[in-house]
Amino acid sequence: MNGSGINLIALLPCPIKVPFEEEFGSFLREIGPERASARSYRLEGNANIESDYYSTIEHVSDLNELPDIIIPNTKNDLFNDG
Repeated sequence: MNGSGINLIALLPCPIKVPFEEEFGSFLREIGPERASARSYRLEGNANIESDYYSTIEHVSDLNELPDIIIPNTKNDLFNDG
């Protein structure tokens, strides 16, 4: 990480996204607004973004363009080579 905070994208099915979002929100409230605002994150319902996000990975030429933490729906979606 480059000191700019969490760089996270979570592509989650709704039954997991909703409780994860609630707990992540609790974490952000606990650390306070100044530290929370330094975090960069996206919590997405997987059905909303999966095809758009995964198609962009093919065109990444520098690993620094990717988030530090990627939580895919399943390992097969992110690491599938076909």
